[in-house]
Formats: sequence, structure tokens, C-alpha cells
Amino acid sequence: MDTNDALSVGKWVHSLQGREDSPVILFKDQNIYDVLYPELKSEDFLLVIMNRCQREMLSFYGNDTICLDFTHGMNAYGFDLATILVLDDKREGFPAAFILSNRQDSKALSVAFAAIKEHVSISPKVMMTDDTESFLNAWRTVFGVPEKRLLCTWHVDRSWRRSIVKLIKKLENQIQAYKVVRCLLMETEEEAFYIMLQEALKIFNETDEFRAFKNYFEHVYCKRTEAWAYCHRKWLGINTNMHVESMHRTIKYVYLLGKKVKRLDRALFYLMKFVRDRVFDRLICLEKGKISSKIAQLRKRHKVGQELTSLCIRKNEEEWSVASTKSNKIYIVKKNVACSEGCTLMCKECKQCLHNFTCTCINNAIQWNMCKHIHYICSRNLNEINSAVPEDEGLSVHSPIVDEEEMVICEDRKFLEKATLVDNLRATATRKTTSKEEFQKKCTELINKTPPEQYDNVLSLLQNALDSPHFFPSSKSRSCTEKFE
Repeated sequence: MDTNDALSVGKWVHSLQGREDSPVILFKDQNIYDVLYPELKSEDFLLVIMNRCQREMLSFYGNDTICLDFTHGMNAYGFDLATILVLDDKREGFPAAFILSNRQDSKALSVAFAAIKEHVSISPKVMMTDDTESFLNAWRTVFGVPEKRLLCTWHVDRSWRRSIVKLIKKLENQIQAYKVVRCLLMETEEEAFYIMLQEALKIFNETDEFRAFKNYFEHVYCKRTEAWAYCHRKWLGINTNMHVESMHRTIKYVYLLGKKVKRLDRALFYLMKFVRDRVFDRLICLEKGKISSKIAQLRKRHKVGQELTSLCIRKNEEEWSVASTKSNKIYIVKKNVACSEGCTLMCKECKQCLHNFTCTCINNAIQWNMCKHIHYICSRNLNEINSAVPEDEGLSVHSPIVDEEEMVICEDRKFLEKATLVDNLRATATRKTTSKEEFQKKCTELINKTPPEQYDNVLSLLQNALDSPHFFPSSKSRSCTEKFE
């Protein structure tokens, strides 16, 4: 690490040039005009980081759902961090790429996306962004139009609150306006939504107090209802960018201890450390399993579903009507086709997975949990549901819910993912510079503290370490900036 911050970052980047395992796929330094990137000015800074493991995760899961968002205040230079995040098979977020820049516009993002596309080309079914068009415009230029683009509900809600406070003076009118737009947002029936939308615009047009907000709402949101309304995102599996928000908070408050890091090289070090820790988490998840938030919610809903006393009417073999216990609503539960992947989101008691049923309630349709109504139906009709499947193909905790060929593909993918994660950890392993003499001294101290019955095991482990050619790397192979890798 050089005392000059800019020089230190430059040294790190240049030390990685030409290496297959380099995490830096694009670097444009400040105060330099680069003819390779005519879209960027000389004062612009752009750094795109995506190591091998991140590339593989983007390739594995990037065609399903991706989330993109900015975070601010991570360094003293005013550079913002944009993250491309994918959702794995347990619906846990994994950072697939980082973009660090002084610009948030679509031109700078297009340059970054183009660099990413040189390594991985994807076509996501769902892309979730913040409440701006920068990400979408840049993505469309490089990767094409995503199958479905959604706005993060949290960002939309925040924009509405700020605009209501700014454009409407009276508190009671602010409350009324917010209730109207929230009801619009949460309406899950498309036909009812558009009727309510027209009525809302009429309400906002009745008085001068609401008219400014009406013009704003009509101009900014009415033209893209398919991006924010609940009725247009049913069963897509994502509602907010909280995966990215949670990751950014972890970096800020756990790794950076809530401080604005003055040195950029130090911020980059912690960023790479975070990725390394996430690789460990993912490897443990693949090897030993993990109770993800989706599984935790699934188990919680199962317990609630067992206690339901709702009126349930079976319409046919694959559809049920369940009355709400808190309102006069009726929810429709439908049986889906068999899960098309080796699903890890399985309820062992119900012997069904998250994908096997749909329900019109918000918990399933929008938040994409296996809701209490589905558990209720499965528990009441467990024998009937399972008997509908041929005996040799019946669903159980231990039997696959996909055909043999799909299971082989799924297992091969998991094996490949494990291998990639392990290779990445090996390639990015860091070691403290220690001489053999210092190490032997530490060994002696350890042996003196070891119980007699453990002598042989400890001595064997230490001898293997001393004999290993990899334990003490040669000075030539070390880089002054190795800690970043």
C-alpha cells in the first residue's frame, strides 16, 4: 500500500493486468483522457470489479433475477458504488459485480455494462432497479430490453412521501394522498387497479391543493404502472431491492464500521474482503445447507397454516377458495405444474415446494412466500394431493421433484459452482509474511501448550505445513498490493 492513495490503487490495478484471475475488468483513472472510453471525461473515474467467482455466479443465476442499486458515502472522494446482485437458488443475494464511479448517468453505466458483457452475457427475466431510469437505459443499450423491469417498492414509496410533503401543504391532505397512492400500489387485480387509478386522478384534480401532486404523479408514474403496481408483479419472486440495501448496510456498518473511509484503496480492500466472506457463506450453504430467510418464512407460515380455521371450498382438483380470517376477502389457491428445478425451498411436512402452488394473497403473489393458505390446503388435502401423482413419482422429502435428466444437470451445476468457489478462494488467499524461523517459534509455543495425548496429531500437522512448498511463498511471487486480491 503506497502512501499516495491514487498511486496505490493504480499499482494494484496494474499488478493485476494480464492475470486470468484479475477481478478488475475496467479501470479509468481520474485526470486522464482515455481514447478507449470517449464517453468519459478526463475528470471521470470508473472502476468495474468482477472476479472469477462473481462471473460464474452471474452466469449461473443472471438469467433469472438481478437487482441493481447505488449506495453513497463509502469513501471521501464522492464515488458511488453500484452493485449488480443475483438471487441464488435459495433466493439469497450475491454481489455479481461492483461499479465504482463519480457518475450515475446511463452513459457511464453503459461503459461499465459493456465491460461486463465481454465476460458474461445474460438476459434476465426480471430486473429490479431504483426509481431512476439510468440503469434501465444503460442496460437496454448493452444487453437489450429485460423481459420484465420492476421498480423497488421501497424507492417508489420514498419518492411519493417526499413529493407529497413537498407539493401538499396541509397534513390531513398529505395523509389522504398517501393513502390513495398506497391503495393503488397494493391492488393486485389489474382491472380494479386501472379503475382505481382513474378515480385517484379525479380526486387529485378536484382541488388546487392536490393538483401539483396530480401533475407530478401523472407525468412520472402513470406512464410506467407496469413497473411499480402490485398487479403487474405477481409471482415474479421479488418486490424490493432489500437484498442490495442489506448488503450495502453490511459493508458500511460491519466492514467499514460506519465510517466514511478516506482512502480508496482501503475501501477496495474491504469490498474484496466482503466478497470473499460471501464466497465462504455460499460454499458452506452448498456443502452443509442453510436455513435461508425463505425457508424460515416457510416454516413459520406452516405453523400458522396448521392453526387456520378458515372456510375452504374446493372448486376442482387443482383449485381452492380460502376465506380470509381478517377481512371479507377470498383467496384463490391453485396447484401449479411440477417444479422445474431441483428445488431447495421445500416444506417437509407438506411435501410440497414453493413453486407447486400459487395464492392470490400478497404474501405469496408479491412477497413470494409459501403462504399460510397454501400450507392450510396442503395439510388438509395432503393424501389427495400426493395421490394425484403416480405412486412411483410421488413427492416426498427424499424424492426428486424433477426428472432424472434435470436432476443431473442441477447436480452438475452445483458441483461446478462449488469448484468455482473453492478455486476462487485459493486464488485470492492471502498470507501474512512470516519467516520459517518465526513460524517454528510459534510452533514451539503451541506444542508447549498441547496436552500429551495430542502431541502426535499436532506434530504431524505442523510438519506437513513446514514441508509444503505453498506455505511460505517466495518473495518474488508476492505483490506489495497482494492484500487486495
